[in-house]
Amino acid sequence: MAVASKVKMAKHYSAYFKRSHKDFVNEGVFDGYIGKDAKLHVDPLLLKHCTTPEFIGSYEKLLDHFRKLLSLVPERDKPISTLRRRSIVDHLSFPEFYFIGLGFGENTNAGKGITGIKAERLADTAIEIVQDGIEEPEIFLLVNLFQEKIGADGISDIMIWTLREDFIKYTQRITKLFGFKTYNFGPTLDLPFFYKPRKGNMVPTPIIFVPTEIIRDLPEAEYSDGHFYSNYNNEIRRRISKDVGLAMKDMHDKKLLKKRLLERPSVMSKMANIYRGLKGKCYDFTQDESYIYVSAIIEELIGQEPLPLKAKEDNLEAVHYIARQICLQFKKMVETNRMSELLYNNNRFKNEKAVQRLFLMLADGYCNISDIVLSPETDYGAGPVDFKFASGYHSKVLLEMKLARNSQLMHGIEVQLPTYLQAESTTKGIYMIIIADDHDEELVKTFWNRVETQGIPESLVENIIVIDARKRASASKL
Repeated sequence: MAVASKVKMAKHYSAYFKRSHKDFVNEGVFDGYIGKDAKLHVDPLLLKHCTTPEFIGSYEKLLDHFRKLLSLVPERDKPISTLRRRSIVDHLSFPEFYFIGLGFGENTNAGKGITGIKAERLADTAIEIVQDGIEEPEIFLLVNLFQEKIGADGISDIMIWTLREDFIKYTQRITKLFGFKTYNFGPTLDLPFFYKPRKGNMVPTPIIFVPTEIIRDLPEAEYSDGHFYSNYNNEIRRRISKDVGLAMKDMHDKKLLKKRLLERPSVMSKMANIYRGLKGKCYDFTQDESYIYVSAIIEELIGQEPLPLKAKEDNLEAVHYIARQICLQFKKMVETNRMSELLYNNNRFKNEKAVQRLFLMLADGYCNISDIVLSPETDYGAGPVDFKFASGYHSKVLLEMKLARNSQLMHGIEVQLPTYLQAESTTKGIYMIIIADDHDEELVKTFWNRVETQGIPESLVENIIVIDARKRASASKL
């Protein structure tokens, strides 16, 4: 049988430590991934009102780090010795504390931080800022607006490295609270850990926990010095654009903005003052638009609802059986295990893509157990089918999924799925229909009536799976 699926769900802390996901949620501890970054970051603004004991006062500690630059940078008319410059660069070097599991690492949590040439260039900018008489330390928490190669994840790196002792103390308290095993990484550094492969060996690697109250989302566009930033950064840009003589569209040109700011030091002071009045916005783990906690919940459900699906033979019937059982398990979890709640935001059904994403997470977990390759949106010339389950070259089963309200519902079973099957040279397909409200239920009744009169092949009809994803009333309301 083929091994592994094309998409692999990383294991969450809760699954790794064999603790309930709710334990992490209830304690306000981020339930991150083992060996992989979550696309989130810590926001200095959220430190201002943080109630986690280890981080009370951390915001001022962060600002104090930059206040020290005032004593390191000499006046403009005095030369900077090599040793003094080295001290400034060292003070502005922030290696990524990669054990934290936040940022843009893909299948890894080892990043680069702000070191080397990045730190050298940041030091050059800092020297100019201080020599221009700017004393507000907050300006250095805004360098991602005007310093090339530094984005929101860079600000996160600055904060985490500077406050690393606070993160370690927090981790040790949570570790003791949960009773996790630790490994000694040095004096007073007993930390939770996992084994990571490195050069043929399994090496103990520390895990650092983060309180959810200081975490916010990290937009894709911020990666590699992208040009679209969080709302409060855009607010700052809007409020200083006239001061620097730039249109909003030009405010994302970091090189140009930096030049204008250094020509107008008072504007940097204004930026710092604006920043002081802002309030951070924590990532909404309830809505969870990035599906980080959704995947943790699904991972837990898979552990609670195992399927004995190891196929003994590499043949089409075996793959079809496994694919169908996974689809029926998805139906069960949506209809009876309250997984339908994950498809709603504020009582409003999300969309077809949300259903597909939820199914992908669940199916991927079972496919990895079953040695089945799962591929989303595979296109072999007839358009992309939603999912393909495969083992070897010939044993392929296709799954097409539609909301009952989709105007192409009948077309999907009459034309789309048969065309996909022909293009993939297979005879096994599954058609999944999702009911999201009462009107959808009526549409499905109409669909079944048409199926009976249109002469749809029995091999397709017997593989139609209807899932009622209407949100159930909570137990307290029943």
